[in-house]
Amino acid sequence: DQRIHSNNQIHSSLACDEAAARGAAAAIMLDADGFLAEAHASHLAIVKGGKMFTPHVRCCPPGVTRRVVLEVCASDGIEASEDDIVLDRLFDADEVMVMGTMSGPIGITHVDDRIIGNGEIGPVTSRLKSLYTEAMTREENLFDIFAEG
Repeated sequence: DQRIHSNNQIHSSLACDEAAARGAAAAIMLDADGFLAEAHASHLAIVKGGKMFTPHVRCCPPGVTRRVVLEVCASDGIEASEDDIVLDRLFDADEVMVMGTMSGPIGITHVDDRIIGNGEIGPVTSRLKSLYTEAMTREENLFDIFAEG
């Protein structure tokens, strides 16, 4: 069950190897129904017309970073929803981003030698990167690992 983090990450590892062999930084994976699922090591989202769409999490863990990005969308008035996303929508997107634990939202400008949008990091991705960084460094969100108690 890929919805849990287990020691069986073979599909992600194989996808990563295949992406590297093709000169790509990440692999985009589909679910059993042919919809976008995730990147090999992070969640992903597309932006079309200023609205962010992220795949349903039927075959991968829901992800803390993904949840935080959805929360900052809501708090900043960026329309966002989960959706079934086919590959054609990925290629037709204005923006594509991956969302990793260490990086937050990172814009993707090319997929399979196809330019996404205008080939530059888009305004929604840039805004979400800024909001994510702010949320992760806000004093009330920090956890002091050395606190006594």
